[in-house]
Amino acid sequence: MVAKNDPEVQMLWDWCLLEVLPSGQTKGGIHLPETLGETDTEPPLARVVAVGPGCPDSNGNIVDHGVRAGDMAYAMHRGGFNVWLEGTKYLVLQAQSLIMRLPRKQEN
Repeated sequence: MVAKNDPEVQMLWDWCLLEVLPSGQTKGGIHLPETLGETDTEPPLARVVAVGPGCPDSNGNIVDHGVRAGDMAYAMHRGGFNVWLEGTKYLVLQAQSLIMRLPRKQEN
């Protein structure tokens, strides 16, 4: 796994580094299909590992994309690509390709 503050891994603009969760059921109880292929209608659930700062608007101000490292989100099947870092497969895609961010659990 890539360390969150690894100086070697820095995402640019609105690109995100995601760790796609294996199929089955997540700790939060979300059921995922046993196999996820390119033709499946259910998007993969992923943990956001690293994100870029965002993209500039027409005035040069950086627009926040709304995701942070540690977030759980559903991602689109297409629009990204796979990379291998330290033996682990990750998905790289733009923040706009994230469909839905799940709420973080409150720790007591």
